[in-house]
Amino acid sequence: MGTPEKKEWVFKRAPQFRKSFSQLSAEAQAVARVAYKEWKKDPLNPHSKFRPHKINRLTALYKKTVYGIELGNDFRATFLTEGNVVKSLDIGDHGIYH
Repeated sequence: MGTPEKKEWVFKRAPQFRKSFSQLSAEAQAVARVAYKEWKKDPLNPHSKFRPHKINRLTALYKKTVYGIELGNDFRATFLTEGNVVKSLDIGDHGIYH
């Protein structure tokens, strides 16, 4: 028995994510870039420091499971998966969950 193959993820960004990211301060953008580089290695690992968790309200809205991750103090991002595609939806403070 071998080790299960790691999924080859493809990452995409929604227009709202791009817009929100561009409105972050340069410091917040730098923090997000570093965090995303690490998070992308295993985006659904519940034991990672990013703590991916289901966001029920957004899941109902999108009719697909939407996850949130913690990038820092009151700094979050949301995403969903479709097969091997991870689509980042938004980034900002905790208000993006509403």
